[in-house]
Amino acid sequence: MEELFAPLAGATGTARPGGGADPGLVLDVELLKECDTLGERPSLERLLLAAVHRGWADALAERLAHDAFTAARTIVDLAARGQLPGPQDAVFAPPPAVEIEEREATRRTELKAAHHELLGELHRAQADGAVTDDQDLRL
Repeated sequence: MEELFAPLAGATGTARPGGGADPGLVLDVELLKECDTLGERPSLERLLLAAVHRGWADALAERLAHDAFTAARTIVDLAARGQLPGPQDAVFAPPPAVEIEEREATRRTELKAAHHELLGELHRAQADGAVTDDQDLRL
């Protein structure tokens, strides 16, 4: 009984070994149709209007497009457990978790390359004297 009432009391639940996902996570997963993280709290009106008409395939595609890989993994994990709320779309076949991890690693590599390139431009600008001391301190 304590496990059932713990989420209502504000305690964070944990999944039982061999059991389902954290009940709080299952209750909040609908937020991932519109949000990149579970902590994001848009207006209730916007959230409800958008989430009601959005399927899980569209939600997953949007999370991946926003580089919200944790949210995407949560959707895929709950889909694999059969714990996504609402009617289950017969055409929703989420990608394997490995594919999401590969996509995240690729994106991380792209961002590191962009960071390295921007850092190089900054150093060239500093060497050319194109950056004032005040600007340099803010960078």
